Amino acid sequence: MGRIEQQDIKLRSYLESGALTSKTLQERLSISQTALSRAIQRNKKDLLIIGAARSTRYALRKNLFGLGYEIPIYEVDQAGDVRPYSTLHPLAARQYGWQLSGEKNQLLDHLPYMIQSAQPEGFMGRAFAHSFARNLGLPEKLERWSDEHVITALAQRGEDFVGNLIIGKESVERYLIQARSGNVPAISLDQRHTYFEELAEKAIAGDNPGSSAGGKQPKFTALLETPDGYQRTIVKFASRTTDEGRRWSDLLVCEYLANKVLSAAGLSVAQTEIVQTDDWTFLQSVRFDRVGLWGRLPLYSLLTISSEFIGYCETWVDAAEQLYDEQLIAQEGVDSLRWLSGFGALIGNTDMHLGNISLIPGESRFQLAPVYDMTPMYYRPRAGGVLPQEALQAGPLSIRINNDRIAPIATQFWKAAQGDTRMTDQFRSICQQNIGTMKALDDGPVMRL
Repeated sequence: MGRIEQQDIKLRSYLESGALTSKTLQERLSISQTALSRAIQRNKKDLLIIGAARSTRYALRKNLFGLGYEIPIYEVDQAGDVRPYSTLHPLAARQYGWQLSGEKNQLLDHLPYMIQSAQPEGFMGRAFAHSFARNLGLPEKLERWSDEHVITALAQRGEDFVGNLIIGKESVERYLIQARSGNVPAISLDQRHTYFEELAEKAIAGDNPGSSAGGKQPKFTALLETPDGYQRTIVKFASRTTDEGRRWSDLLVCEYLANKVLSAAGLSVAQTEIVQTDDWTFLQSVRFDRVGLWGRLPLYSLLTISSEFIGYCETWVDAAEQLYDEQLIAQEGVDSLRWLSGFGALIGNTDMHLGNISLIPGESRFQLAPVYDMTPMYYRPRAGGVLPQEALQAGPLSIRINNDRIAPIATQFWKAAQGDTRMTDQFRSICQQNIGTMKALDDGPVMRL
């Protein structure tokens, strides 16, 4: 083996551990800048050059699961038209080159947050993996997927994921074929009862490969044809044939009522509707990352934004305050998330994690997306089928948030739930107890901060 060939093998070996600067490569290979330039030239088809001048780094390209060295990313606008957005370059050591259209490459040690927000997750993500993993050569259990598995799935079956990006030529071609075909499987409003039951049964059986909306609760997506035009929706569901199912039905109605109360209080919420059949309850929610039949809007979870720009945060308020410090959201966004955290506490929403609130990018800052998943999850069925019955307790947090006059709005929610005949008698009794808790809180002393 000749000296040049040995040099090239060593170059690749060093880059297998991640991107390196020219200086580091010269030191490790014991060669001059001129010799390194010649080595880079010989291997240029397998290398990605990132940066310029002294900050230049060299990375070893990776043909990820046969997708090639470059994966194009496309953006769908509000009219449904497609344009290039960026290029993702898979690299050795699970690094990535990220090149926005018209800009230079960036080196990332993780997937860009725009792609992270689109990855399959929750109930529908597991259904997606169940349907497609084997054909794509991926693990069938979603929790075993790495970032590289996510990219592989999105690049081949990613035409209808969260947000406005489509990853890969195969996925964008599938989107365009569907959009141009004129074959739109829309459901009319008077057909919902029949079709929703069928879609729920298919979702339970794992046959729901549509858009991977997050969340653990059972759900499916549906395209509706309404007098106002097409609406793309996410539909949660619960079968009322068991005690646990009836409790989940109560919680779906609660989410609908919470949205009504929050909307009346001036907050932006998901547009929801309850549809019921003899045995099922459906919560239909219009997607706010979709516009009409084919249009799309960007949407990122608070979890991915906080992970990208500020690191781990425990609560909505912690994340909001730190994002405000970085000038990534306005004070209005902080105030809204603080208010919503208080409201959620008073209605028993114990599931206010950072994946349950989303942001929409603006010209200079992120804005709060419409509220969703606001429901008293404290009362969800527990292990062994136990159904919580006790009233909420007003703790120190409740005393503090009372300064924002949240308790009267929470009282409106509990009164609406108590008076809704779609609720079980058992849950309406819980609501009555919580009306008493809210009254005691509202009548009690206030901590002036």
